[in-house]
Amino acid sequence: MYIKQEGTFDLTVISAQVIAHRYNPEDGFEVRIIAENSEKDTATAFLPITNDIIESGKDSGATRAECTFNMLKRIGIGEEGTKLSELDNLIGKTIIFYGKENDKGRINWYVNGLAAKVIPVDKLSKIALMFAPKKIKPKVKKKTTADPNDPNSECPF
Repeated sequence: MYIKQEGTFDLTVISAQVIAHRYNPEDGFEVRIIAENSEKDTATAFLPITNDIIESGKDSGATRAECTFNMLKRIGIGEEGTKLSELDNLIGKTIIFYGKENDKGRINWYVNGLAAKVIPVDKLSKIALMFAPKKIKPKVKKKTTADPNDPNSECPF
């Protein structure tokens, strides 16, 4: 069953492959990432690898391939995001999917990055220690002048 509601979800990747572009197979490819929630409902995102230029938005002027490789880098595929042979490394990772309903009533899915890593309860004490009040050591005041009545006193000069 597919996830049929809009929103942002932490989903676990079950498949990641390079496929021919669904609409223009002669012009490029897509990375298809299928992920599921705990109820085994799935969402599928398609990251295009084409030379099409993005004309508006924050990625304006970049190619779709550049944006895809940047996203793949963010989710752990190679230093430049171009090591498509590492796609299998995504299987089992939890990533953020964002779903938005289109004009036809279907949900379009987008990858937003790696999900936040949940810290196990037994590790939370480290956080408390980071913010615990620190013990302040008293400052020892140095003598600035010699005490004529103290035989152990030394002249600071």
